[in-house]
Amino acid sequence: MLSKEKIMLLVVEGTAPPLLLLTILMMLSGYGIVGSRTLSALTGGLFGYRTSLFIHTDSLIRYSFSILALIHSYSGFSLMILRRVRHSMLRNIIEYIVFILIVYIGIIVSIIEFT
Repeated sequence: MLSKEKIMLLVVEGTAPPLLLLTILMMLSGYGIVGSRTLSALTGGLFGYRTSLFIHTDSLIRYSFSILALIHSYSGFSLMILRRVRHSMLRNIIEYIVFILIVYIGIIVSIIEFT
């Protein structure tokens, strides 16, 4: 059976590649909205205003980015706590607080995306 540390590491490793791709898309599309001429020139026309606006406002892309970021952050923070905080009660309290915060933000993101 895998330890909690190994599971969290697998989650961090598994979410990193798609999160990196979505982060790049969100960053470039955001800059494509506010500086479309410059970004379009720098990307060979790949990120014009319309494409940037579509990518940046697409519900599936935005929601996927948000959920992956929350999962990745929770797993990475949990991994850090497991490795750095020796006192088990303090470790559990911190992890519980972070879990509640992540779930709360996930609920907010879900409500905003689906209403």
